[in-house]
Amino acid sequence: MNHTDDKKNSDKFPEMANNQIGVIVVCPRDGDMTVYSAQSGIARLPVSLRRSWMSLGTFVNYDVIRQDTDSRAVWVVRRVENLGLLYEVIDDRMDSSKLLLSLYAVVNRVSLDARNAWLWNDIIGMYTQTVNRNFRRSL
Repeated sequence: MNHTDDKKNSDKFPEMANNQIGVIVVCPRDGDMTVYSAQSGIARLPVSLRRSWMSLGTFVNYDVIRQDTDSRAVWVVRRVENLGLLYEVIDDRMDSSKLLLSLYAVVNRVSLDARNAWLWNDIIGMYTQTVNRNFRRSL
């Protein structure tokens, strides 16, 4: 896909989306954060909206606006409201930047060839990759 195709595809995105429910998935010490919603996907949460209650795994209600860049359109958060921790956050002692949640979900699809799964619950959709070779055909 070339630069022109990317610009054409950005026209298919709406200008804004309101009342998204998502979770903070990237929370660096400084700079912009990243929020994920099953409805709108990934959005950039600007440092100017950062608040002390924001942390990895915090769920938020927010609005996004489309921002066109040179190569593609991206969502940028413009209003954010704290919904708290809707699921238990599990500490990953090996990598504190990873978000691990304990929750119930429905398996939508499994790819045995790629060893991946797509999970869904009422609030968030997830794509999971298996880390080890013990990917089983049954649950």
